[in-house]
Amino acid sequence: MNELMTTNTKELSPEQLGGEIRLLTQQARRMALSYGIQIGYRLHIAHEKVGPHGWAEWLKKETDFSAASASRFESLYEGYGEDQGNLFGVGNKFPTLENLSISNALKLLAVPEEEREEFATEVGAELLSARELEKAIAEKKAAEERAETLERERDSARKELQTATTRLEDTQKALVHSMETEGELTRKLSQAKKDVLKADEMAEKNERELKARIHELETRPQPVAVERDEKAIEEAVQAARAKAEAEAAEKIGALKKKLEKAENARDKLKDAADKAEAGAAEKIAAAEKETEKARQELEAAKKELKASNGKVAAFGVYFKSVQENVNSMMEKVREIGEEDPETARKLCGAARVILNKAIERLGTEV
Repeated sequence: MNELMTTNTKELSPEQLGGEIRLLTQQARRMALSYGIQIGYRLHIAHEKVGPHGWAEWLKKETDFSAASASRFESLYEGYGEDQGNLFGVGNKFPTLENLSISNALKLLAVPEEEREEFATEVGAELLSARELEKAIAEKKAAEERAETLERERDSARKELQTATTRLEDTQKALVHSMETEGELTRKLSQAKKDVLKADEMAEKNERELKARIHELETRPQPVAVERDEKAIEEAVQAARAKAEAEAAEKIGALKKKLEKAENARDKLKDAADKAEAGAAEKIAAAEKETEKARQELEAAKKELKASNGKVAAFGVYFKSVQENVNSMMEKVREIGEEDPETARKLCGAARVILNKAIERLGTEV
């Protein structure tokens, strides 16, 4: 810890003493986490040696810590201490977080270790109150949970889209099959019509042949008189024609029923395909809209968090720069004091004037 260089503390004014008290307090806070890790390291070793059954009694006898307080210090060591200790204890594995207060260090344990240092730097954890840091961590977790929810919703939307696409493809295949069936039925109906025409032609041919045969029998000389039954002949012709027409009509009727059934099936498949396609398109649009909305909300949350912490982080940079400059300045004063004490005292006086003015200004700004 860098010590303040003063001429004679008793000669300082109350205002100057207040300034040095504040600086010393800041230095003590910066050392708090380091000491907390060392205490937690030793408590951890003692806990392993004493065991769980004698732990409470040992704490009461050897320390001023309650079991809860001891647990918090052990958590500091486990969260920030290096894996390997040495003769003097254990170091902080996060060099950039040495200036954290113990309360803020404990709050940051809620952030995964691989993200802790980056997050603390981003929000300026060293300069935040415990409540402000807790709020920042809660906002981070809420944003992560929202992102996970959005990812699950996108996965669900993708699955629904895949299912709808599969159903649409099946419907399209069924529709193609129906259209092929319809074409086959149409071809069969056309062939049936041709068969009917052919049957009519055959009936007419048979009728002509029958009439020609009758005419031949009528004109051929017969040794014996032949009695002709015109009515029976006509009935036979009509019966032959009626049978052919009935068979053709039955065949045509059956084919028409098959065609009508195929057309109904095709219409149903077309309706199902249209509905499936419309439903899939609607679900896809809704899923894309929700995904875009969620992405915009996530980006807005990130921007809001970044904007709210940007000024604090900037202050942290200036604050650290002032610390480093003051420490460097006092180191130079110490070096000058070894050769020229009088000059060193004058320089200390000049430094106190500047620091006191800065302290006074801070008091009026807040």
